[in-house]
Parts: sequence; structure tokens; C-alpha cells
Amino acid sequence: MRSSRSGSASRRRCWKTERARSLGMIEVAVIVFGAAVAFGLGRWLRIPAMPLLIVAGLLFSLTGLLDDREVVGAMLEMGLTFLVFTAGLEMAPSRVREQVGAVWRVGLTQFALLGGLAMVVLWVGGQSVEESLYVALAVAASSTLVVVRLLRQRRQIFEPLGRMILGVLLLQDVLIILGLVVVSGLPQGPAVVAQRVGGGALLMGLSALLYWQVLPRVIDRYEDDDEIGLLVVVATLFAMLGLASLVEVPIIVGAFAAGLALSSFPTNALVRGLIGPLIDFFMALFFVALGAFLVVPSLDELRIGLGLIVLLWVVTPVVVVFVAERAGFTTRGAVEAGLLLAQTSEFSLVVALQGVASGQLSEGTLTIITLVTVVTIGLTPWISARRMVLLGMRLHPRPRAVEGGTDLEDHVVVIGLGVAGSMLMEKIKRTQMQAVGLDYDPAEVSHLRERGYQVVWGDADDPRALEALNLSQARAVMITTGRLAHVEQVAERVAKGTPIWVNLMDDSQVSACEAVGAHTVNYSRASSRRVMAWFESLESAETTS
Repeated sequence: MRSSRSGSASRRRCWKTERARSLGMIEVAVIVFGAAVAFGLGRWLRIPAMPLLIVAGLLFSLTGLLDDREVVGAMLEMGLTFLVFTAGLEMAPSRVREQVGAVWRVGLTQFALLGGLAMVVLWVGGQSVEESLYVALAVAASSTLVVVRLLRQRRQIFEPLGRMILGVLLLQDVLIILGLVVVSGLPQGPAVVAQRVGGGALLMGLSALLYWQVLPRVIDRYEDDDEIGLLVVVATLFAMLGLASLVEVPIIVGAFAAGLALSSFPTNALVRGLIGPLIDFFMALFFVALGAFLVVPSLDELRIGLGLIVLLWVVTPVVVVFVAERAGFTTRGAVEAGLLLAQTSEFSLVVALQGVASGQLSEGTLTIITLVTVVTIGLTPWISARRMVLLGMRLHPRPRAVEGGTDLEDHVVVIGLGVAGSMLMEKIKRTQMQAVGLDYDPAEVSHLRERGYQVVWGDADDPRALEALNLSQARAVMITTGRLAHVEQVAERVAKGTPIWVNLMDDSQVSACEAVGAHTVNYSRASSRRVMAWFESLESAETTS
């Protein structure tokens, strides 16, 4: 009889376990479905998918489809790890070496001023010091993932402005990670804070060693073996996560350190190729699961959230423009940087979740931080659009003056003095023709001026810079920036019949450029032909030998 009862109880337990597993798989299926719908809508509406993913999770939670907090929490933790790992992967400190001064000035000023203002406002409003610190950390940094994606889309990531912005994002990410380490240890006292800071510093130091000395060589050696490459990447991630647990710091510090260690070029490109879809999958799970954790905000929480949004949109551009101009950037570049950085970071969500998990932050504050993050990140493509940049330039009370100018006639104008532009200036000089260049990079302008070239320092979007080139008397104009807006502005100012040549990376803007009378050169196709010619010359030399 007992045996029969025991068997019956065992079957009931098994049935309950199987039912729990089935329900858990339903939760996962709902999250994946919501992610797919949000990504599709984001692509159709041409907006970041992150806000849509969070809204999908919130709707599923309100309708009761995501009630299992254990499953949602597990998805949240896995997604959070990959989110922070990806943010570290986008960094590459070597890219920003030429902009170190501007990075420190812009990054520290924005971080300290925004964080300080937010903390004072919340503390005066009656929040605790710990809660105010968490919110200050959450609003002090800008979004690495969104800004890097926009810089890539606009092909600015390797330009001086793009490198400066990348450096600011890297600095702020490191500061917010260290700040999180400090704040999370406050309840345990100064000794725990010191121990965690030491552990975080150890992880960052090891990450730097792997970045500079170890991982590029390992990845390069096994670049043709995807299986070994994947194992190296996964081993690096889990080793850093294990070390973070060992030294008792939040595991997200380990995830960020792992991404940073793998962020050098071309290592980061190989890593994205190996696990890119996996990263996208877990990030989508994270944002849907985060939405399921949120509560509907009260009117007071909405007011606080809207106040923080206004603070970000007003203070960030003003601060960044003020500091970036004094660091050597044009007014146009400074305004664009300020608008690109005017949002909170994905690390804001990391900070908020860490605070809720440690009991230092309420779910209402998590909702406020998420609201601010969703709105500011979701609207970043519009806030930083070209028309808003031009509006910012017009509103600037004292824009920086253009440096240089020319009264030359029958001269060749080169707009954009990167590698291609500098080579063009050299070739024009050899033909005994007069050339005038335009660029906004102060280092490049100074370098060319020292070599005897006539160069105007300014931005091609600034009408004052174009006037300084005396385009109406130019013999020809060469534009290496590849931007249609620059071609259109030049075409309005040159004399009829003046040839305009523009370098393009693809054929998407050929028709528009030719419609205003410009001649186009496909830069990537020309480069491909040169590479193939070089390769064929090697083959013929090998055959001859």
C-alpha cells in the first residue's frame, strides 16, 4: 500500500516537474516571438529595436503571458551578460589614441556634470543617497551600442569626430563599471568597497594585457579555423566571468572585461562573425525580459522620468559643445557630438537591475530609468539627424570662426583631407597647379600646413568654410567625403561647367550626385581593381620564377 502511495506521489512530482518545464518553454517561446515581432517593426519603422523589445515584454507581462519570474529572470541574466560583453567588444582603445585629450575633457565633464545634477535633484527630492547614486550613474553615460551603430551607418566611425566619440563612450563605460562596483559594496562597508575596487582593477588590467599582447595573436593564428576561434572567444568570456565571481565583483564587470579584451581590430570583426547571431539573440531576450519586469509608472515617476529626459537633451549638447570646441573641434562637429551623446546608456539598465537585485533600488526607480533609456535611445536617430545639427549650429551664440581662406583663382579645391585627400593634394602640387584643401581635423590641417599646403580649417557643412574656398573661381573640385549634402552645396557655389569629382564607397548615391552635375568614382571598386592587379602581378611573377 505504501509502495503504491509512494509511486503515486512520485508520479505527481514528475508530472509537476514536466508541467513546470512545459510552462518554462512557453515563456521562452513567448519571449522569442516578441523579439521577432519587435525586430521586424524596428526594421520597418527604421528605429532602434530596443524600445520595441521592452514594450513587447511589458505588454506580455500585463496580459499574463510572462508570469514565471524564474524563467524571465534567467533570460534576463543571460541576456545581460551578452549585452555588456557586446558593449565591451565595440570599444578598441587603439582607435582613440590621437584624441586622448579631447576624450578626457569631454567624457569626464559630461559624466561628472550630468551625474552630479541628477544626484542633487533626486537627493533634494527626498531620495536616499544610495538610490540617488544609482540614478546618477544611470544617466551619466551615453549608449555605446546605439551611437556606434549610427557612426557605422553614417561612415564616421574612423573619422576624427567618430574616434573622439568612441573614446568618450569607452571612458564612460569604464567609469560606470567602476562606479557600479563601488555603489554595490556600500551596504557592506569601506573594506568591501576597497576589495571590490581592487578586484575590478585586476579584471581591467588582465583585459588590457589580453587586448595588447595575447588575444590578437591567438585569433590571428587560428583565423581560418572557426571552431577553435569560437572556443577561444567563449573561453575568454567564461574565464572572465569566473574570475569576476572569484574576486566577488558583479559578473557584468567580467563580461565587459572579456569584450574589451577582444575589441582590437580585426579581432572584434572576427568575433562578431563567429557569434554575432548569438549575441543578437540573447540581447533580444534581455530586452523583452526586462520589459516583463517593469511596472506601469505612476504620475510622479513619469514626471521624474520626463525631467531627466529634458535634462539629458538640454545639458548634454551644451556641455559637449562647450568642451569639444575648446578641444579643437569645429562648431558643427561639436554640435553633432553633443546630439549623438544625448541619451542614456544600455549600462543604465545594468545599473538599475544591479540596484534592484541588491535591494538598494525600488522597482519604481527601475521603471523610471528604463523609461528614460527607452525614450532617449529610441529618438537618438532623429535628435542627431543632419537637420537638427544644422539647427544647433544656427542656435549657437558664438560659433567658432573658420581658420584660413583664399583669394586664388583657377585653383583646385579638395574637400576632405584624409588618406585620399592628402594624396590628391600631393599629386596636384606635383603638376604645378594651385590647390586649396578643407578639413575639420586640426591635426591633419596643421600637418599639411607645415608641409606648405594651403588648407582651410572648417567643416564642409558650414557655409562660411565653403565661402573661404572661393569656389566660384575654382578650376575643379574634388570631394572625398562621399556625402551628397557636400556635393549639393558645392554645386550651388561653383561656376557653370566647373567639374566636380566625388569619391563614393558604393553606387547608392551615384544618380543623386550625377543629377547635380558631379562625376563619381566608386572608391571601393577602384580599390578592388588595384588589389586584383597587385594579386595578378604576384601570380605572374611567381609563374616567371
